[in-house]
Amino acid sequence: MNHFYICLYLFSALFFGINRTTASQTIKRPSFAVRTTTAITIDSIQRKTGLTRLYITLRYFPYKAVTLEKEIRLTDFKSHSSWKATDMEGGDLGRRIMIPESGKMTLFIDFPAIPASVRYVDFINTSQDFPFKIIDISLFDHALSADTKQTPLTSVQKQPGKRPQSSTSVVHVLLNGYHSRLGIDTALFLETNLITGEQKRIPQKIDSAGRFSVVFPQSYPQQHTLFLPYGYIHFYSEPGDELFISAELDEMAVPYQKPEEAELNYTHLRYEGDQAKTNQELKTIRTTMYRLFPPTPIEIQGLSAQAYKQKIGQLAQHQQQALDSLIQALHIGEKAAGIARKSFQCSVANRLFDLEYKKRLQKRAISLPPDYYRIDLTALGTPSSLFAAEYLNLIDRLELSQIMDDGKKSVTGNDVVSAFNRLNIPLTSDEQELIRYSFSMKTPSDTAGISDFHRRTKAFNQQYPALQLAAREQALLQKYRSTLSRTMGIDSKLLSEILYGRRVILSLYALKRALSDKELSAFYQPVTQPEIRTAIQSEYLKSTRK
Repeated sequence: MNHFYICLYLFSALFFGINRTTASQTIKRPSFAVRTTTAITIDSIQRKTGLTRLYITLRYFPYKAVTLEKEIRLTDFKSHSSWKATDMEGGDLGRRIMIPESGKMTLFIDFPAIPASVRYVDFINTSQDFPFKIIDISLFDHALSADTKQTPLTSVQKQPGKRPQSSTSVVHVLLNGYHSRLGIDTALFLETNLITGEQKRIPQKIDSAGRFSVVFPQSYPQQHTLFLPYGYIHFYSEPGDELFISAELDEMAVPYQKPEEAELNYTHLRYEGDQAKTNQELKTIRTTMYRLFPPTPIEIQGLSAQAYKQKIGQLAQHQQQALDSLIQALHIGEKAAGIARKSFQCSVANRLFDLEYKKRLQKRAISLPPDYYRIDLTALGTPSSLFAAEYLNLIDRLELSQIMDDGKKSVTGNDVVSAFNRLNIPLTSDEQELIRYSFSMKTPSDTAGISDFHRRTKAFNQQYPALQLAAREQALLQKYRSTLSRTMGIDSKLLSEILYGRRVILSLYALKRALSDKELSAFYQPVTQPEIRTAIQSEYLKSTRK
């Protein structure tokens, strides 16, 4: 009899236990595999008859609005079943939800009942302003919360093989926590040629383990950026380097308002291989300086050029002192310190050019004092300046600046005649007269002051199709050098030759033909920087293949 009661008790407990589970089951802080945002935390999932309810906490920027679409759903990857949300408490599905001042709010979302056989679901929102995926959310209550799991950091393993050639570099990347169902399978490397100004987008497939590699040409030290669907990675490399980077995808899923803020969350980002120490130190400098001096725009409306320059100078002085103190306190290596200092100088120069750039966008004229660009920029005129973080922006701003435009307009016929002389090309007095008159003309139709202008011009163009371009660019190069020395105090040839190189490359493509040794030599003659000569040669070869 006792055995009968015991069996009856066990049967009843089992029966009613199953009933309770079927009626209502709560999974607290369910685990998940991976997510595209940390803004959503699933506090619990309640499964009861006819209903599945998600209790979530939304952490986002105060006073920002997000949308949870009416089509928000839970899906079972194995069976391809899907359950669309039926109701939401704390906001309306399909309408924008304003985040309160606290940056935190709680919601619960109702879905139809999910069969007991389904053990994992994906939570997906496809709204354009707030898309997210949370993959493999556990629906059984003994699962360990993902917030308490300790996932060891996985490093990229170095594979034995050949070193990159001296003219190329390679970077290997591992995204820890990657999952193929996130729907992100491509990284983007921006290959930047500072000499030509060309930026080439190189997409790279991410494999199922979250790995990818990029091989790229490199002829001088440079800083680069890898763009990922939910973040980016900065790195520095030198020709022939092989670098290994590991990053935590969940850290890249932390929301940010400004792109510069994203790197603040990458606490487990690791560099190995060539330049590993330099890269780790540069990251420390970037994040620390950003925390100390977050970018704040300067209102230029009603501000004179001198007043704007003074504001930039005062801020730069504080930042320079902070940077020097940081380098000393953290015992930053010489290479990283040099890169950081030149990047800072380049940033200051760009802020000065911002005034002219913004006024041009507003189509408003501005008068700059003669000494406006007179700051300590001498370090930016050396070949090692090419690794400064904002060097491309500096060249672009300089190329479009009023001071360079004035330099172009100041080229005279005498300047071009002198350039022909430097090229050892003797011109007749008739040809010299034609050049001088051409540069003195106010309009293309102003030909009355010289006899037979069109015939003589046609004959000159046929005799010197490439050499006249080379002479003109050499004359302009001299103006670039004198302008940089006069307005910015930079006597280095690097900046002027980069500007020269860009124009020469355009001329080579415009000619659309192979050049004679004499013609090609005329373009190379004034170039003293090997990096620029290499770039011109490379682009010339490309132009002849088109």
